[in-house]
Amino acid sequence: MLAEAWNTEVLPIPDSIRAPCMAVVRVPSELSAAYGATPEGADKMISDIFNKYKVIACFVSVQASLWCRVSAQVYNVKEDYMQLAEVVLMLKEECVNGYFPDVEKASEPNRWSWSEEPH
Repeated sequence: MLAEAWNTEVLPIPDSIRAPCMAVVRVPSELSAAYGATPEGADKMISDIFNKYKVIACFVSVQASLWCRVSAQVYNVKEDYMQLAEVVLMLKEECVNGYFPDVEKASEPNRWSWSEEPH
């Protein structure tokens, strides 16, 4: 649902080690570029998503990209994930339209897919 809404990918994890109710989804590249795709950038994105939209989400930096770590809980409903998808797209629009988070920038987000061998 999130990867489709954001036009990104889910981190492919082998079934033997995949947690049944968790996933890691790449956020749109515009956000990785704006926030710097660093641990500090991930922390700033967590803060911005909460302060601007009152949504709690976990973002992490992996391989010069930001990813959203989602976990299904008994109290979550589909609308919670739909709201997360929407606010991430709203934040992406803010960044495209000139919002610049005050964070240290990393290198440009890479396009390396987890399913391919690194170059």
